[in-house]
Amino acid sequence: QNIIDAAIDGWGQPAFGPAAPLMKGYSKTVEILSYDFNIMKAKNLLREAGWIDNNGDGIVEKNGNQFIVDFWTQPLETWMLASETIQAQLKEVGISVNINSYEIGTLLESLTHGNHDMSLMGYTWTADCDILYFYFHSNQLGSGPNYSQCRSDILDNLLTKARQSPDENSGNEYYRKVQEYIVDQALIVPLYIAKGMWAINKRVNQINLHPGGIWLLGDVTLQ
Repeated sequence: QNIIDAAIDGWGQPAFGPAAPLMKGYSKTVEILSYDFNIMKAKNLLREAGWIDNNGDGIVEKNGNQFIVDFWTQPLETWMLASETIQAQLKEVGISVNINSYEIGTLLESLTHGNHDMSLMGYTWTADCDILYFYFHSNQLGSGPNYSQCRSDILDNLLTKARQSPDENSGNEYYRKVQEYIVDQALIVPLYIAKGMWAINKRVNQINLHPGGIWLLGDVTLQ
């Protein structure tokens, strides 16, 4: 919620998984499985894994190495504000984040080849959960948008069966399992679903908006 407030003035809702509630095949189960924001638990998990702030500088270390990561983003105001909020949150648990800003072409090229530690990324999609195939199937590694660099036979099998299902209901059941697997394995950290905002002059009648954000002007009249 802090990221939503800082980056988009509260104009959004928390995301619990890799899909949005309006998409066909959305799994409400991810809202239960999703990891909560819990600083003390994060600190305890780091400590159990051997990451301890031995010198009191606020950054945890292990085997003489400090926990420092590079975080890649775009030079867009909302993205930078979100990145800076994430940077501050991770510092609270002893992780130092270096923010690096790149134009979109450079960013996507580097993410595709897995050269990053962490990155902020999003997508716009309004149909079914088939978009998850492109972001998480292993055949999208190295050339497609599998930016999490995930390679999982379990996930590949679920995504393929979802695409090959003879009817929508069975396909959506596989997509729900896909979302639950992604959340359980923490392949990404879902942040928020942004809301759209549009203004229309009161003189404009019969104007409609496609779910993808495109104006449908075929029946428009002016008063």
